Amino acid sequence: MELRQLRYFLRVASELHFGRAAERLNVAPSAVSQQVARLERELGVQLLDRSRRTVRLTEAGERFVPLAQNVIDALRTAVEQMRDLSDEQQRVVRLGTSAGLGARISDLAERAQRADPPVELRLEYLRTADRLAAVLAGELDAAIVRGDSRATGRFDFTEVWQDELLVALPSVHPLAGEHVVDLAGLADLPLRISPRDDNPDLYDAVQQAAHAAGFTPRIVGDFGGSLHEGFARLAIGAPSWTVFFASHAKTLAIPGISFLPANVGAQHRPLRLPAYLVTDAGRRLTPALVELLQICRESA
Repeated sequence: MELRQLRYFLRVASELHFGRAAERLNVAPSAVSQQVARLERELGVQLLDRSRRTVRLTEAGERFVPLAQNVIDALRTAVEQMRDLSDEQQRVVRLGTSAGLGARISDLAERAQRADPPVELRLEYLRTADRLAAVLAGELDAAIVRGDSRATGRFDFTEVWQDELLVALPSVHPLAGEHVVDLAGLADLPLRISPRDDNPDLYDAVQQAAHAAGFTPRIVGDFGGSLHEGFARLAIGAPSWTVFFASHAKTLAIPGISFLPANVGAQHRPLRLPAYLVTDAGRRLTPALVELLQICRESA
């Protein structure tokens, strides 16, 4: 008996259609039919009742579905545990991140390599929601995210640093010549920012900073499209402003755009958003991940 026979049978049992099962498995329908028939011969029972129009499970097939699924689940668990053991022994951390964290992640990877013994970061570049889902699925050991609006009992959020946000302005704007922008000076200038549903933490941070500066920003749309399109709109369109993380802005040199730090409120605080290392609250931390948490705290 082969594992693929069990997988093919379970897919047919789910779809109750050989063609759809084959499509989901990305194999020819004849291959599915042959392997299921071979499985039935080896078991000595008929698992599926076939006709030209319908496929249904026999009584034996109904009883065999959970047994076959248990075998597949046991194999998956064994593989995951062995991978976890391998990663633990190799001091590997599978870390979810984004391109905008480039400089921070490069510094973190260098510090991890200098640990004794070294910790290797295997990076996966994913959207925030996908990063968190991968942590819960055990596909990632941890993820770096900005903001904690998604914090639930299923995650542990450990603050690792504060990311500064820079104001992006058209270079021809009078404030673009300043070393630091007082956020209150942008009160009459419309803001471009993604909708709150796309990035609640960034949206709320900018709104709260504007309120601390004494105004409610007038939003005229998001940055929009590609970076090239967005910067072109900001540089030569109607005057407006937006924000970029400093670590990302430092990698950009855009004609017609100025990136400036901003002071917020009477205390002249910089505009910042905390970044967190997120782990699965229900999963034991590997020694390599414990080491990475310590490295993050030291580099904050």
